[in-house]
Amino acid sequence: MCVPGTYTLTVTGANGCTSTATAVVELDNQAPGAEPDGAVLTCGQASVQWHGFGSGSFSWSGPNGFTSTEQNPTVNEAGPYTLTVTGANGCTSTATAVVELDNQAPGAQAAGGTITCNNECVILQGVGNGSFAWSGPDGFASDEQNPTVCVPGTYTLTVTGANGCTSTATAVVELDNQAPGAEADGGVLTCGQTSVQLHGFGSGSFSWSGPGGFTSTEQNPTVNEAGTYTLTVTGANGCTSTATAVVELDNQVPGAQASGGELDCATHSTTLHATGNGSFLWTGPNGFSSTEQDPVVVDAGTYTLVVTGSNGCTSSDMVTLTEPECGSCDTPIIISCPEPVTVECGEAYDPWTIGLPVIRKDKDCPEVIYFNYEDMISTGECTTTVTRHWTFRDEDGNEETCNQTILITDTQAPVLMNVPEDITIVCGPIPALPKDVWAEDCKDDVSVVVTEVSTPADADGNYTITRTFSATDGCTNTASATQVITMIACKTECEAPIIISCAPSVVTLPCGSSIDPEDIGYPATRKDEDCPTVNYYNYMDYTYSGQYVTTITRHWTFRDEAGNEETCDQTIYLTGCGWGISNRPQSTGIGDPVALSGLSVTPNPFRHDTRINFTSEMDGKAVVIITDLAGHQIATLFEGQVAKGERKSLEWKPGDLEGGLYFYRITLNGYPTMGKIAYRP
Repeated sequence: MCVPGTYTLTVTGANGCTSTATAVVELDNQAPGAEPDGAVLTCGQASVQWHGFGSGSFSWSGPNGFTSTEQNPTVNEAGPYTLTVTGANGCTSTATAVVELDNQAPGAQAAGGTITCNNECVILQGVGNGSFAWSGPDGFASDEQNPTVCVPGTYTLTVTGANGCTSTATAVVELDNQAPGAEADGGVLTCGQTSVQLHGFGSGSFSWSGPGGFTSTEQNPTVNEAGTYTLTVTGANGCTSTATAVVELDNQVPGAQASGGELDCATHSTTLHATGNGSFLWTGPNGFSSTEQDPVVVDAGTYTLVVTGSNGCTSSDMVTLTEPECGSCDTPIIISCPEPVTVECGEAYDPWTIGLPVIRKDKDCPEVIYFNYEDMISTGECTTTVTRHWTFRDEDGNEETCNQTILITDTQAPVLMNVPEDITIVCGPIPALPKDVWAEDCKDDVSVVVTEVSTPADADGNYTITRTFSATDGCTNTASATQVITMIACKTECEAPIIISCAPSVVTLPCGSSIDPEDIGYPATRKDEDCPTVNYYNYMDYTYSGQYVTTITRHWTFRDEAGNEETCDQTIYLTGCGWGISNRPQSTGIGDPVALSGLSVTPNPFRHDTRINFTSEMDGKAVVIITDLAGHQIATLFEGQVAKGERKSLEWKPGDLEGGLYFYRITLNGYPTMGKIAYRP
């Protein structure tokens, strides 16, 4: 039977009699009532005991396969545990409880500090959730959260939480007692320097003290009193260090003493004498001034000596020279001839450059009214000796001579002229060796030697040629220069030049006219499709102002994209813009004609001879002369009739003229042209 209640039994016998009885089926399904309580695992409690409640037998299950039939088992792992209680009636009940884990560290944090000269102790800073325990140098211990310490080192903080868990942290207390390293420099006060700047060194703030109550907080103060100055440097840590600097005083005077005497009757001069420790300055009559210690003077009067010492201090003294009582003239005309002198070949050695003889200035003697000199030249291989023979004469006809020796040495290399620039040739022949490269030398006729070195051609057939021009004079002084020719093997069929025409090649305009290429024209250049494109041009104007006509040579440069370059020149004449306009021929009103073309002077500078070349642009009379710098005519090279288009080449040999700068002047029908010629024998 599965239903509880009261059941009745009726029994019927064979005789038909019956009897009854009752039975009660009771229900016993009461659960045994399982009830576990929970627990917590901590750092201080590694295990807990379960407590199970209920009527029956106990069965536990939990984390990691845990089982137990004890009513109160001990466990050491956190997690959910299930208790099953089975009663005597076979009924069961279950319950679940959780063992929690509380192992959170209390989070210790510690901070130290720095012990300095300003702060001898620091407060440690402790942070955490629990109780505090500090340990450190020299057996230090403290349970304060923020203890004060005065010893540098490493301190350890241990914080213990309520759950028994601990954490640690360390704090470093540093020691900063480094001195800021004071250093100081002084100086010297002198008459020329009345103040000096002290120099302080160190890491921190500066404080100076010194003589006369001096104080300053500048690093490098300026002082003007001698004595000992003390520098105190205070570092950021409060530590200090000191240093001293001495400012000395040097005001000793240099002790000037001057002495002289009478002027000499023969030379009308005497030597002043100075003593003293320093530099010397003499002043005297007629604006006399000298920095020599013992100068020679020629005038009577009072002379003042000032001696300036290295410290800027000065002292002075005076001496008075008197006129001598001289009798008749017995003073030679020439007091002294210049000492021998050496000059470099090509340098000036005229008397006003290297010195003249000293002549008498005796008032009792006849005045010197005439002098002249003659140079006798002896040419050596590398040294030329010039003996300069001087002649002086006074108004009574007395005459004296002396000789001066001048040595001219040659240590200068020749100068190469007209060396061509580097060029690039595209699909063209190798340029011929230039014939107009020459060497200018101060003494010798020097020939120019040319050597060539070629590089092997590359895969495209391109190569370079290096031409070296050299010249060596008789004293083995050598000059050299190079020209690099780059040969490009062009694969096109271009045979056209870059510049077709430089027209207009000659332009004549009135003064004030525009000479802009837009107004007077550009050179014509090629436009051949088989040739590299002309992609660059430029021009440079060279202006020469003649007496009546200003000549402008316009030098054009054109270059194509292959690097080929060609040049040509235009000549522009501006009439009425030159000098000497008032003396010029009457203007035609339509612009003055061009008198000359193709003018050149070669060589210039020159040593022995040169040639003036020009072409006449009109029929008429031409005069060619040479003048010196003062305009005095030296030579006439030509005077006569010329025809239009006639080319003249005139030679000039200066002969025994001195080297220097001269002018040539070409006049054609009243129109002059002038230029400079440099003669360097």
